Amino acid sequence: MRSRVAAGKGFTALAARPRESIAMIPFILDRGDAGEILVEGVHVLLDLTPLALKRDDIDPIRRQRFAAMHDVGYRDQGRARFEEVIVAPGDRISVVGLVMKDMAEAPPIDERGFRDELPTRLRIAGNVDHPLVIGSPVD
Repeated sequence: MRSRVAAGKGFTALAARPRESIAMIPFILDRGDAGEILVEGVHVLLDLTPLALKRDDIDPIRRQRFAAMHDVGYRDQGRARFEEVIVAPGDRISVVGLVMKDMAEAPPIDERGFRDELPTRLRIAGNVDHPLVIGSPVD
């Protein structure tokens, strides 16, 4: 999830650098027949179409708190532009990041041969140097 606010007067409103809050929680990506993969990271870039929120779409108290948290003055809050990007369960997305193969923490319950590989779990990870990028689905 990413929430942004931009505020300013006249031309400065167009040039105002948006201030934002980003939150990333780990989630499971269902890849159909290819199985599931864990997606987690400490840094994420969202390349999705934002929802432009109208003033009446946001609870006034929440709007004021969010604007104040990002140092938007009370006078500029009336002219501020708010937008959100949310990745919700069921959304079709593409994810780019570092693919990691994690070894199983516990041995498998069924028997395996001496040379059989331990089961692995796939994970897409991201950090500041190599962020996750979540965008529109690529078919």
